[in-house]
Amino acid sequence: MLKSMGQGLLGFTLLINAACAESWFVTDWRKQAAAGDVNAQWQLGLALANGRGVEKNEAEAIQWIRKAAEQGNASSQYSLGLMYATGIGIAKDLKETLRWYRLSAAQGDVYALNSLAAMYASGTGVPQDKTEALKCYRLSAE
Repeated sequence: MLKSMGQGLLGFTLLINAACAESWFVTDWRKQAAAGDVNAQWQLGLALANGRGVEKNEAEAIQWIRKAAEQGNASSQYSLGLMYATGIGIAKDLKETLRWYRLSAAQGDVYALNSLAAMYASGTGVPQDKTEALKCYRLSAE
């Protein structure tokens, strides 16, 4: 019984420490994001979108991710495209999804390339084009 209580306390302690660490990272990202660091803007946006280390706030998440995406951050461009694709914090819009995926894919982001390939393969938001889908899949595998 003592062993299981100890394991439970250890797990609880690790959970609290993880939450504190996440909160610390969010505080640091917020400072860096405000200073113009695009990676911190993206990380802060993701934390806000998922409620990791901070209260979930999809509207603020979109603002930070968009800010980084507009500065050319490929990961942010993919994330913004994904948010448009799924309607997380913003109205679904396949034209915007395609726009942001293409910008990210042009920088070699494999997630954007895979997502573009899936759109072309299924004809989602674009005319179905198996050749273009295969091209994107190949590029993402390189």
